[in-house]
Amino acid sequence: MVTLDQTAIEKQNRWPIVANIKPQTLPERMRIVIQPLQSTLMASRNDALQDSDAPKLMWFGNGEATPVRIQLMQNEQPIGEPIYVTQLGQVSDDEHGRDQPEPNP
Repeated sequence: MVTLDQTAIEKQNRWPIVANIKPQTLPERMRIVIQPLQSTLMASRNDALQDSDAPKLMWFGNGEATPVRIQLMQNEQPIGEPIYVTQLGQVSDDEHGRDQPEPNP
């Protein structure tokens, strides 16, 4: 987890790692793929949000987030279905934030 340091003069120091949150490691041959769904930050006046070093997934203080698709991969093959985070910060199994209906028995 990182945080934006708007006072950083050096570009590479804008996104420092949060010290009190320990990152978790994935097992070998596993990775998480995070793909932006739309370029919502392009109109932002804060150029730090458009940096190549900026995280692909951000939750803002108002509950909104950058819309992304998250897929767990093992040996370059998807595991399960992707999950989505909408611009309103909703985590869903649908890109538009609508949960899939339960199948009829």
